[in-house]
Amino acid sequence: AEAQRLAAALRGREVQAAQSGRFPDASDLLNEIRSIGGSVDYTAARNDVCDVLIERARTAIRRRDVTGAAQAINYLRRVHATHPELPALERELGALR
Repeated sequence: AEAQRLAAALRGREVQAAQSGRFPDASDLLNEIRSIGGSVDYTAARNDVCDVLIERARTAIRRRDVTGAAQAINYLRRVHATHPELPALERELGALR
């Protein structure tokens, strides 16, 4: 129960970090959640941060912000290398360059 509470608290901080563009912090927090050992918590936390990164990448692509899009996509790849959205995002980014 204690581990679940800690993981939930870290998950909230992780999402805030990702939403603020503090991707290294979000990545560190995700690793902490993984080290606690709850696979359900880790999977949910990873999905949360992936959703934020995908939204940030799409927003940056719409704004033609190559740097912002590349940064979000690179972190998405680091967090979830086989995410099904990656190929499409990478194509859209390539079209901007």
